[in-house]
Amino acid sequence: MKFLITLISGLFIFPAALSQEMSPKLNKAIAKDNFRKVERIIKCQIKKNKKGVIPGNGEEITHAETFDWLVSWLKKHPNVEDAAWDKCAVKIMIYPGTSILGALFKTENGTREMCFHVQVGKLGKGNDKHVLVYKDMEKCGGFVKQQKENCAGK
Repeated sequence: MKFLITLISGLFIFPAALSQEMSPKLNKAIAKDNFRKVERIIKCQIKKNKKGVIPGNGEEITHAETFDWLVSWLKKHPNVEDAAWDKCAVKIMIYPGTSILGALFKTENGTREMCFHVQVGKLGKGNDKHVLVYKDMEKCGGFVKQQKENCAGK
């Protein structure tokens, strides 16, 4: 009986542990300064985790936990110096909104800061409209530092 409980709990914990591990492909792409590949890998992670979380009251879907997970996932990589998202930034209340995920990457050519724009929600009907949609990547300077300062006062 004890073995069966261990086996069943392992089936649930093992896939979660695998999804939390770092990506060797991402490390190699960052080191080689190949940001097209970095963008594809981040886009894939956003797509895999595009559905939000329904908090306890069950009324509204939130994506804060997904962005927090993406930041912690990025920080686990040795070629990522730091990462943050704009959770403490003041935003206009329009739908669909956008959020930005930024990271400082250590490449063979020095440190590079990139930002990834993510649309939060889609226009349309049904449950499929409450998802994350990757938009684009751009160079950004000082984004991570600014977000840390924004959240420090709250």
